[in-house]
Amino acid sequence: MGKASPIIKRYSNVKHGVEGPEHDPYAFTEHTMYQEFTNGTKVEICLHLGLVSYLDVNETRVDVDDSMDFKCFIRCVEQAKFRRRTRCPCGSRHITWRQGYPGEDLYLCDDCGALVDSEFGLSAVI
Repeated sequence: MGKASPIIKRYSNVKHGVEGPEHDPYAFTEHTMYQEFTNGTKVEICLHLGLVSYLDVNETRVDVDDSMDFKCFIRCVEQAKFRRRTRCPCGSRHITWRQGYPGEDLYLCDDCGALVDSEFGLSAVI
């Protein structure tokens, strides 16, 4: 079995919004997860749950049934976020959340001050 290529870039995002006609709007939630590996492979997965539900994997659309259970996918995205925020490259596990500009969440290492992770919530500024 070949050796796994290390991840050099990773992010995840949750977007909430409104779609559909103005007189009858529907709420939607979109979960996106992106990873880039040292061998050049890029993977982007986007799960859109709303008026229409679909799953995009590297821009290839797969229609999904509304009755499908996506709790596992969402749990995996949340766990990946949590794991990413629990350890600094310096080895420290002392990470503190701080608010940056409106909509910006920063996760800083208490020991070395490095930025461990960040998120931007567009809905906070629109």
